[in-house]
Amino acid sequence: MAVVTHDIVPNGDICIVLKNPNSVSVIPIVNLRLYGTDPPEYEPDPSLVALNSWQSPALKDNKATEYRFRVSSHTLTAVSPVFRKMLEGPWKESVPFEATTSSDVLDQTPTVPIIREISATDWNVHAFVTILNIIHGRNNEVPRSVGIKFVTDVAVIVNYYECAESVTLAAELWIARSQVIKRYGKPSIMVLCISWIFSWGVPFSSMARLVLEHGEGLEHVDTQDLPIAMIFEKLDKQRQSLVPSIYRRLGELRKDLLNRRTGVKALMQPTFDKIKEDFENIKLADFQAKKV
Repeated sequence: MAVVTHDIVPNGDICIVLKNPNSVSVIPIVNLRLYGTDPPEYEPDPSLVALNSWQSPALKDNKATEYRFRVSSHTLTAVSPVFRKMLEGPWKESVPFEATTSSDVLDQTPTVPIIREISATDWNVHAFVTILNIIHGRNNEVPRSVGIKFVTDVAVIVNYYECAESVTLAAELWIARSQVIKRYGKPSIMVLCISWIFSWGVPFSSMARLVLEHGEGLEHVDTQDLPIAMIFEKLDKQRQSLVPSIYRRLGELRKDLLNRRTGVKALMQPTFDKIKEDFENIKLADFQAKKV
């Protein structure tokens, strides 16, 4: 079994052991409707998402099945309530990593300090080490330009450890360098997830609008390991609730046009403005957990 050890903090007191790395699936499966087909037909979204946009030079052993990161418990507990709970709890999942003691003198001071272990599984190793570098202030080790999948991998880890505040600046810089997404598909759902995790209101609303306008129901989307299944369910319910009102407004517009009560543009503009307003009335706060 290949094991890679990497020191984030050379004299750190914690060793994070990442097993089964690179097992999280963050690219959703999306089926898009083929317009003009009756009954409706669908095909997989052909959008290409770069799989490996950046890799840490220190972690390029693709055969490794375990990674060990030496870090600072003080830093971890300062930025993440999840790590804080692990480290300040009863240490049930943690064991000594290394210690040197004398069997002859029981009260002898260890020559090597005890390093505690905490476990992690499945995360993309390059995204994980990037987060550790960010929160430990190792800015020279943080990539300046990455792909949308890498940012999504980072966001999923950040969501689990609840450390978005510490990583949001880097994520904003990465997203600012990426292309603006204007169509519904895999990339838009990934940005929806990223913006929800980092509490970015404007991009969240933009991506949510794409779901409302072009989504075809939950049966045509598999969010994989993205933590937004409930967000998507709520958006789909909102989409379904909007459909009857749109039909009603279009029906009223048809009657008015047939009766020629006024000019075509004067009749159509208010109707379409109202429909647009319904789709744009999406607020991030409505999709976030209420704080007690």
